[in-house]
Amino acid sequence: MGRQKGLEWEHVLIQVKNAKGTHLMKCKYCNHVFVGGPHRIRAHILGIRGQGVEKCTKASDVVRSQLRNAMVHGNDHLNSDVQTDANSNTIVNANADASTDASISSSISMNKMATKKQKIETSGSLPMSFELALRKQAEEAIARFFYAEDIPHGKVESSFFHDMLMVVSKVGPSFKAPFAYQLRKKYLNGEVENVEHDLILLKESWKTYGCTIVTDG
Repeated sequence: MGRQKGLEWEHVLIQVKNAKGTHLMKCKYCNHVFVGGPHRIRAHILGIRGQGVEKCTKASDVVRSQLRNAMVHGNDHLNSDVQTDANSNTIVNANADASTDASISSSISMNKMATKKQKIETSGSLPMSFELALRKQAEEAIARFFYAEDIPHGKVESSFFHDMLMVVSKVGPSFKAPFAYQLRKKYLNGEVENVEHDLILLKESWKTYGCTIVTDG
């Protein structure tokens, strides 16, 4: 099977698809039409400022809570590829005896639980303390960066910032930040192309929804 879309896509109706993942879409709750991808959907539903999309006024607290929880837990169960391993002992053969399969599956599950419990009992609280220390170190490093570079503290709520942390954490310790010249050229040009694609989709929507031009002159 292919890659499944995240939870945020359940809250919109796609009007015009784009191969790069930024689509023209309409909110299921307030019917607001906008262009973008997952981060703009989250910004719209959760009311995150500075993302170029206005807040949804009709989404329920339950919807917002579910989406917020999905962001906190990384939404991995919705964004991962679903694969089937034909050689795995946990796969039940459709032609095998049902009772035998159940016994094998139960035995594997019990062994995994016993191994996990043994590790917890033998390791004690050291791994948890180590994880807490690393988390504190990471938070302090982020805070220090904000202070040293005079970044407004409210930017920590930006969906772009959280998307960045999520992707970097998946890469792991081997990740190296891009060089300044890459930001000036390679990645900047890529973002310009993304914006141009967004504008094309937005202009396409004018044929259906019209366009209002407002000036202060």
